[in-house]
Amino acid sequence: MNTDTKIRYRIFISYSHNDEEQVKILSEILENNGLCPISDSKLSSGHGFHDQIKKFIEHAYVFMPIISNSSNEKGWVHEEIGYALAHNIPVLPIVIEEEALPKDMIRELQAIKSIIKAGDKSYLQNEISELSNKLTWHKIDNLIMASPYELARPKYECAYYHIERTMMLVDYAIDIRRLFGEQPKLFRQSGGLSSFHIPNSSPESEEFKLRYLGSNERVDYLNLWLRGERILCEEFAREWGFKIIIDLDLKFEGSGENALIIRKSRLNTLLKFFKELPQSPEKPGCKFEVIIDENLDKRRNIIIVGDLFAAEAHAGYLGQGLRQTMLTRHAPTIKNQIELFDARFEELKNKQSGDTSVEHAKTEIEKRLKIIEDELNAMK
Repeated sequence: MNTDTKIRYRIFISYSHNDEEQVKILSEILENNGLCPISDSKLSSGHGFHDQIKKFIEHAYVFMPIISNSSNEKGWVHEEIGYALAHNIPVLPIVIEEEALPKDMIRELQAIKSIIKAGDKSYLQNEISELSNKLTWHKIDNLIMASPYELARPKYECAYYHIERTMMLVDYAIDIRRLFGEQPKLFRQSGGLSSFHIPNSSPESEEFKLRYLGSNERVDYLNLWLRGERILCEEFAREWGFKIIIDLDLKFEGSGENALIIRKSRLNTLLKFFKELPQSPEKPGCKFEVIIDENLDKRRNIIIVGDLFAAEAHAGYLGQGLRQTMLTRHAPTIKNQIELFDARFEELKNKQSGDTSVEHAKTEIEKRLKIIEDELNAMK
């Protein structure tokens, strides 16, 4: 398989700045092998240094500390190793000087020894060649594939209430936009309602008011965050494309006489979103795809953005929003979730004659809106 079609696994390199030349060598090896090296050279300005380092580690497929005599003198290198281990990120140390790996670390981690900080030019070239053979895409893939099946489990954050879920989702989205600007962010979502059922208008607009018609609950603050969710998700979708599985037939029975108006409002919002889309995403080769699934589990809702984060709600209630949402940045776990999502998407696609176009989705929404309008007229 061509490396262009493979996932460019993010490898976070932790190092002492005395070893910058060796980091350049290592980064070049990883790049040439179809991998994505990341280091503190990619930190954005104006944000907390330690916070960004932590986020880079949490989003990494593999944490790769450069172990040298110099790094052994820096306590933070070992703190970062501990942080990666605590988040169950596979750790692969690269020892670049003789006797540099502490004995206690040898017992815990399988390090690669490659003495690229000493020796003459011919010796160095031989070490680089051997290191490249030890860090092939397939060997890194094997390390990552083993990760979710070992005893260690990925770290999750839990949002019990809908407002917590939305705030955390927005925070995660802002983080990946800031830290991983050019990394793919294909937007995947499966649920009775999508992020594009949310208006992008003012939280005090009529469009938002119709979402909760008849409710006495004040939702201005929630609407503000929901709008943020819509805007960020739409940004990713327009640039990188989307795969969405939705149910267009939610009845909102718990809303009584206002159910039809609420349903009409949300379908209109979704239709407007589809109508305003360009013909294709900004990035070449990306697509907009929609599947309508009447048998969808309406209590579950999952969002996956690229391979950068996933948010899965396990208890959605009409009128109460999405509860018990689990969010993770753990890349090996997200990779597995993507594979499951895509397998389900293809299964549904084959059942439905393969029409996943936005035009088809628009037609289906318009059919339902016509029926709703007829029912509302009959009630007058």
